[in-house]
Amino acid sequence: MHSAPKAPDHQEPFAIPLETAQQYAENWIGADPRKDPNLSPTDMRAFLVRKKEFIEILSQYDTEYIRMYVGRKPVAEAPGSLEACLVLVSAARRGDVQPDVQDKNPDDIIDLIGTVETERRLSEENYYVFDFSSLCPPNCDPESPLFVGPPGAGCR
Repeated sequence: MHSAPKAPDHQEPFAIPLETAQQYAENWIGADPRKDPNLSPTDMRAFLVRKKEFIEILSQYDTEYIRMYVGRKPVAEAPGSLEACLVLVSAARRGDVQPDVQDKNPDDIIDLIGTVETERRLSEENYYVFDFSSLCPPNCDPESPLFVGPPGAGCR
């Protein structure tokens, strides 16, 4: 279906290679709070994403949905440490993007990752994987009714 290209240099700096996104997701799934004393629920209260980034991902060809995977990525300032992140991908109904596929539910929502040739444009479109979320903490609103716990708890 789709091959997985690396994001070109001219793309928004938040586009990441599929392999990097897979590693982030594996880091989250494999997280063990018993073995990682730095892993705490207050480390990932929420994520902040700019409107511009949602518009960018929604403008990718055939995008009808955005699927968000939770991951953990390396912290540049603290080698060996990981922080929570969201990895976002375009998604669409299978029947809308793969009308000829047999033996699969056309109503399934599938991720659009990689390269696809479009009939309508006679060109190649790339579906990028993005990491452009800012973690809360530190980017929190401690006055929000959704910020549960004492103000500033878990914020740096």
